[in-house]
Amino acid sequence: MPVSSRPSVSVERCRVRRDVVRQALEGRLFSRARGRNAGPRDGITALYYANPDWNEHWLGETIFYDEERQPVHAVGVKPGRLAIFHSNILHRAGVPSRECFEPRLSVAFTFVPR
Repeated sequence: MPVSSRPSVSVERCRVRRDVVRQALEGRLFSRARGRNAGPRDGITALYYANPDWNEHWLGETIFYDEERQPVHAVGVKPGRLAIFHSNILHRAGVPSRECFEPRLSVAFTFVPR
């Protein structure tokens, strides 16, 4: 990542939101709800796509919205991909297609300033 586009939040001064990790491990993966992972202007989210295999026709992308709640960007599921974004960006996990019989696995870590 170029220096000019690095997040302004220092990782050393952040903590992992354990509630997000616990929910992910319990299988409650924000798949049907839109959400922000931290308060306004706070934090950085790292979203790891944990499926060992994923067919691009299965969909399940993460969708990002603008302030008017219109979709503006999508990140497709790819095994091992790590998406990093400001936590205050409204987003949700897309639903996998009918062709997919595998769970869509992702783990979200939210780093918030102390």
